[in-house]
Amino acid sequence: MLANKLKAITLTIFPSIFFASYAVASDVPDFTEGCLQNNNLGRATCQCLATRAKTELSPKAYAMLVATFYQDSATMDQLRPQLTFEDSIAMGTFMQNNAEECDHGAS
Repeated sequence: MLANKLKAITLTIFPSIFFASYAVASDVPDFTEGCLQNNNLGRATCQCLATRAKTELSPKAYAMLVATFYQDSATMDQLRPQLTFEDSIAMGTFMQNNAEECDHGAS
């Protein structure tokens, strides 16, 4: 079941990775709510991911991921040219690499 969740997450994030750009600083509740709205993950898992994202992603990659959750095209258009290749890769693999750990830790 978690594999299906991760597949959905990856499909949600990867199309936007290489179109990323600039955003306003996002906070953990915005991440958590966006995660809940766009993934089949529980609140505790999304909260865990939000906390990890704040520390593991650059501020721009974090903001882009949040903008992706909310399908905020204006923010994504601003952020896109500002993200490095490394930011894009980190953002794209973040959910896949952390969702399972957070899911197990949240259970």
